[in-house]
Amino acid sequence: MEEFLEARHAQAFSERTTFIESWFLKQFGRAPRAGITAPSFTLLPDALVGTEFLALVPKDLANRATSYLPIRTVSVPFELPIMTDVLQWRRSHDRDPGLHWLREQVVAVANQRYTAAS
Repeated sequence: MEEFLEARHAQAFSERTTFIESWFLKQFGRAPRAGITAPSFTLLPDALVGTEFLALVPKDLANRATSYLPIRTVSVPFELPIMTDVLQWRRSHDRDPGLHWLREQVVAVANQRYTAAS
């Protein structure tokens, strides 16, 4: 655990404390050290190429990334909380048929990922 926390990490940009940083602070009194910041969560694997940085990403994202990037995956030495995905939209767009269809597609893909991971 000490080695993990001391290592430098690639993290997604956020102006606030992230969910995972908050969790680490609560569990261990400190968060992993940020070394580099990627503009989005899904770009974290790309940010690792050619570095010795670590990044915490969902397993399916890591598996996809290792199929085309020169990076590797390792298991973390602790149990992480389950991440929850959420959708947000303006209430005034509740009845927009295009957005309704898009929300259904996102939920269907999320359900497929959840079922595959179980």
